[in-house]
Amino acid sequence: MRTDYSAGLVGLLEAILTDTADLSGALCVGSPELFDPPAPYEDAADTRYRHENAEALCHRCPVLERCRDWAAQRRTDGSVVAARSPRLPGRPRSGAA
Repeated sequence: MRTDYSAGLVGLLEAILTDTADLSGALCVGSPELFDPPAPYEDAADTRYRHENAEALCHRCPVLERCRDWAAQRRTDGSVVAARSPRLPGRPRSGAA
């Protein structure tokens, strides 16, 4: 998506909102810290705990399918999105190739 910023603030806001899904009613509102990528120097166990709680919230969310549709078109940045946690550095899962 190419954005023309010459339209000023209104044009910028229009570009941002055009690419935003209608996720009204989402349970994640008000709890962004659960979904955020690992903070610098954050313990991996703390990150896993936050992300597990974020996923549990997603699984109860009434707009999960709309969120998944929106997320399928984007790259994530290490955040929990649509009940999917990023792979964190560390030991591979047992049985992984």
